[in-house]
Parts: sequence; structure tokens; C-alpha cells
Amino acid sequence: MPLGEVRLLPLTGADHVAQFVAYAASVRKSQSDPEAIGRIGEELGRATQEESSIQVIHCPLLGAGAGHLDSETVVARLSQGFRQECRDGSLLRIFVLNKDVLRAAGPPLGGRSPDIGRSGFGALAEPVPR
Repeated sequence: MPLGEVRLLPLTGADHVAQFVAYAASVRKSQSDPEAIGRIGEELGRATQEESSIQVIHCPLLGAGAGHLDSETVVARLSQGFRQECRDGSLLRIFVLNKDVLRAAGPPLGGRSPDIGRSGFGALAEPVPR
């Protein structure tokens, strides 16, 4: 899979909360690229256009661990890419472990406060009205 590519597959054979799983190539040889992370955001946004049942996408900080990108860059690039391509009303939920990352990210998150739940801290990146 080339860096920045996403494969979306349906979950079948059991009752799942999630209907699809996406595999994204975010790291290659212990490196990542902000442009590739942006392309992943765009692909996830396009998925909301192409599959009407996809409304909310949960996503980790792709490229921030093994790819050595800073978390703020990942949040910004995923959010921007998603907003460019997503269907109105869809939501990208990016999960991070450190709430300071959310504070530092500021405007790319649309001014929303962190979504704090059982899974840890999360950033909400909502689509910008077209």
C-alpha cells in the first residue's frame, strides 16, 4: 500500500457497532509525511460521500508515533483533508492521549473543546459548511 492510501472494508459476519474498518498507510520505514496524512484525511472524508452509512469516523494520531510527526501537525492535516472532502454533517473524531495536544491544535479543531470519554481525550474536527 502506498503511503497515504486508505482501504475501506465492510465488517461482516457478526454484530458490530462499526460497519466498516479502514486501513491507512501512514508510516513507511519509520517515517511519515504530513502530505500523506492529509491525503488520508481526504480519503476518509470521501468515504462519507461514497457510503451514506458512514457518518462518524474514529481515528488515531496516524504518523505521530512510529512516523515521528508531531501530534499538532497530524491533527491539523487529518482535519483539513477530511473537511475538504467530507459530506455535510459527518464527523472525524481524532483520539489523542494528551489533552495539551488539543489545546495547542486550537483553530484546526474549529474551536471545539476536547471530547472526553472512556477512550481518553479526543478532538472533534467537524466539517466546515460549504
